[in-house]
Amino acid sequence: MRSLLLAFFTFICLSSFAQLAPDFTVTDTGGKVHKLYADYLDKGKVVVFKIFFVNCPPCNAIAPSVQQKYVEWGSGTGNVQFIELTNKVGDTNPEVIGYKNKHGLTFPSISADGGALTAIIPYMNGTFGLWTGTPMFAVITPNKSVYYDVLFNNLDNVIIAAGGTKAIPPSNVNLSVSFQSPTLPQGVSYVLRPAGATSPSYNITQLTGGTNQFVYPSATIPEMSNPEIVLESTASAFSSLLTVTDLVTIRNHILGTQPLALASQKLAADVNGNGLITVSDLVAIQKVIGGLSVQFPNNVPSYKLIPSSIPLLLPPAGGGTVNLNGELIKMGNVK
Repeated sequence: MRSLLLAFFTFICLSSFAQLAPDFTVTDTGGKVHKLYADYLDKGKVVVFKIFFVNCPPCNAIAPSVQQKYVEWGSGTGNVQFIELTNKVGDTNPEVIGYKNKHGLTFPSISADGGALTAIIPYMNGTFGLWTGTPMFAVITPNKSVYYDVLFNNLDNVIIAAGGTKAIPPSNVNLSVSFQSPTLPQGVSYVLRPAGATSPSYNITQLTGGTNQFVYPSATIPEMSNPEIVLESTASAFSSLLTVTDLVTIRNHILGTQPLALASQKLAADVNGNGLITVSDLVAIQKVIGGLSVQFPNNVPSYKLIPSSIPLLLPPAGGGTVNLNGELIKMGNVK
């Protein structure tokens, strides 16, 4: 039955395929520029194209359902993007922003100020079919073919026929890292990137203002392969956390009179990174405390994360909340 429906919707829209969607460049109410070809179609995305106007009663009635549909299709993080354009010269940025706020819309909206009236001309002049009024939905495939005047109730099937795939719903991620101090040291950041790669890289500490709470995937942090959290540190080896007490504790471990009990302490004591705790580590820490050195030997960072990488494992169905935990240690500090 599903295949018959898809075939039916494809047949209905075949007349549209004689004309390809023309390119356009518009600016949304937030000031972001959107190029139909370069930003979406050339990247393999399906575009759900909606014509509306602010005071259109059916547009207002359906707006919350359109927003929900946008979320169901990944909120722009997958291969489907929603975009709406007004057909009224009086719908300037302030009016359209008010409309978006009223209905909680998060997909791009283009006002008369942003070039909507020029971009919609082919969709209202009969190029793709008879213009029947707002709201009007069209679905544009990556090969620039157009499914014209799609009924909202049929939108999912047409998006699938156009090559769209539903993205996994985004999850709320909470990263909690224990540390001796409530303040993260300067020069230390938590970064999200693909396992075994250096890019793309997203500085979670900066992007979240230090809260380390974020949504993944999102427009700010797009989906990536095997994402994980790692530590990046450019901090100086010197810290008020390093004291003579650390030297005494490490010396006692070396002498065997009072071995370090925790794995984190042993990792922190090995400041030259050779896998051993020896007098060489004591000397390196002494130089840092005394101001004779600003970094540990062998480019060992001043801070380390336990574990060294924290995989971002999402629920199979997406959504929900993911809690990640780790421990930050100051190298040389074994108290």
